[in-house]
Amino acid sequence: MDARRQVALLSGLALAMLGCAALGGRSQIVAIDSPRRGVAVSDAQGRALGLTPLFAEVGRGHRQHLRFRAAGGEEGLSVTCGYRPLASLAPNLALGTLAVAQPLAAAAIAAAANAVDVVTGAAWDCPTAIILPDAATPTAAERRCPVVLIAPPRDDDIALSRAFADAWWRRFAAAFPCAARVDPDLAERVLRRLGVGHEEGLRIARLSRAQLNLIGWRTHATHVAVVEPTRDGDLLRGAAVVHDLHTLVPTAGPAVAVPLADAGRPWWRRALGWLGGRTQWLPDSVGFAPASKGWWFKPAGAALSVTDEETPSRLPSILTGWTLTSVDHPGPHGAWDATLGLAPRAAFTNASRVVTATDGGSGVLSRQAVTLAALGATWGPTATLHTPAGAFSVTGAVGAIAMGHWRDGGWVGVRAPWLAAASVAWTGFASENLFVRVDTTIHTSREPQARDATWSLREWSAVTLTLGWYVPEWRTGLRGLF
Repeated sequence: MDARRQVALLSGLALAMLGCAALGGRSQIVAIDSPRRGVAVSDAQGRALGLTPLFAEVGRGHRQHLRFRAAGGEEGLSVTCGYRPLASLAPNLALGTLAVAQPLAAAAIAAAANAVDVVTGAAWDCPTAIILPDAATPTAAERRCPVVLIAPPRDDDIALSRAFADAWWRRFAAAFPCAARVDPDLAERVLRRLGVGHEEGLRIARLSRAQLNLIGWRTHATHVAVVEPTRDGDLLRGAAVVHDLHTLVPTAGPAVAVPLADAGRPWWRRALGWLGGRTQWLPDSVGFAPASKGWWFKPAGAALSVTDEETPSRLPSILTGWTLTSVDHPGPHGAWDATLGLAPRAAFTNASRVVTATDGGSGVLSRQAVTLAALGATWGPTATLHTPAGAFSVTGAVGAIAMGHWRDGGWVGVRAPWLAAASVAWTGFASENLFVRVDTTIHTSREPQARDATWSLREWSAVTLTLGWYVPEWRTGLRGLF
């Protein structure tokens, strides 16, 4: 093994050792309840967690130990935790592949990273809901004043949705004066991270127990109000169902009605608002996406055939493998759901090739060192099938990708004709924001993206493996304007 490969392997191993536990997460949120509420609970180190019912952040490990007060004194509860391959092993495999292109080295890095996860506890998944035994003795009366998080009412008009939530809260607070409301901005921020927004609303049954725990822990909510409004003439009407975050027992809430904000607007303004509210204008995810590319150089002029071979790039892949894309978060979807949406994608890539044009015999017409740097974006419909094994999507898009062209070290120029793109992809979420994505895309243009007297480039493909981060604020950034 030469020095460069040794450095690459050691760098990848160091990246894995440092990053694997962070990718897997060394703590989790659990819901703790008891048959008789008001029991004081602490962890194995004696740190007080609170009174039941509560949400607590605990360290991961093969076993989880809790302490609680009982009639005969303090007692303990030990819970066995299980290994979580999708949240530990899968990200580590992706990390190894991103760090080193060699399969054996990537497997070694993934194995080392997974071993670190096992030792540090990041590889384990404890029960998300823990019920203390009947022997647990309350130390305080059950808290009866609810802290309510109002999920965004489903409507394309974000301002109207928020006004409807405010009107519902005024009705609910009048009936329960001691109730408190989670700050609406905080509620929207937390739910957006779980893929829930005004466009689709919240369906409690589609959120996992772990996701509900995150909502309760981050917002201190004890209840979630899910409002399902409908448009009735010039009014938006609806009632809510209030769910206890621990037991999920639903309770009917009051019904309200608010005037539609666009009742007096002309049809074209309503149509523009509908289109703007339903369209995703900005990507919502950023990721590092090294790609294996296929460039289809076509003969031109006297050339009868063109071949190319890959050479070291002028820029390292860490600078040229970034992509801004749109992924459909699994939060608001069921195990088997199909969706259709409009979304953009932007990317920057760089490649160096040696292109040889021949006349069909032994004569070489030209042999050139070619460097191509592409930067641009496409936009179009995406059909997605959500499954328990991840989301499978098919995309058709149009856009413009500017391609800079260097030949034999000299600058030639840049071209940016309109092009079409088609892709198939699989996306799996390792956490609420971290995802792994495998994507195959074909680009084609009627005009050459780069050309020479003996060849032209109109089409290319890319197979990318993306390790990305979901940033939902980008998705909703422009929708509030409509």
